[in-house]
Order: sequence, then C-alpha cells, then structure tokens
Amino acid sequence: MVNKFMTADEVAEYLRLTTAKIYRLSQKGMIPAYKFGREWRFKRERIDQWIEEQETGKKKNLNNKK
Repeated sequence: MVNKFMTADEVAEYLRLTTAKIYRLSQKGMIPAYKFGREWRFKRERIDQWIEEQETGKKKNLNNKK
C-alpha cells in the first residue's frame, strides 16, 4: 500500500523547494496541507492537483474550503 500522506521534507524534495518554503506556503494556506498536532502532512494527490491548478492559473486558498 502506498502512503498517501507526505511530510514537509518529502514535499520539498518532490517540488524541489526548501522545507522552510513548504512550511510558509502551508501556514499561509497556499498549498493543500493538513495539520496533525504540531506536524504538517500533505496528500500526494492534492499536491498534484494543486500543481495542475497553478499551471492553469487557478489560484485559491485550498486549506479554507467553502
């Protein structure tokens, strides 16, 4: 079974960004993320969807769904 959730370090490596940048994007709600206690987690499928949305020019706050 493939682990659906990624850590900030894994997302940083996947996107070729720094871990600090991933944390900043998460805190600002600019990247889809979930906070479990003190830890941020990211669903790979949501990250991939977010990338697609960035490519098509759709920018929205994904952590505050309505």
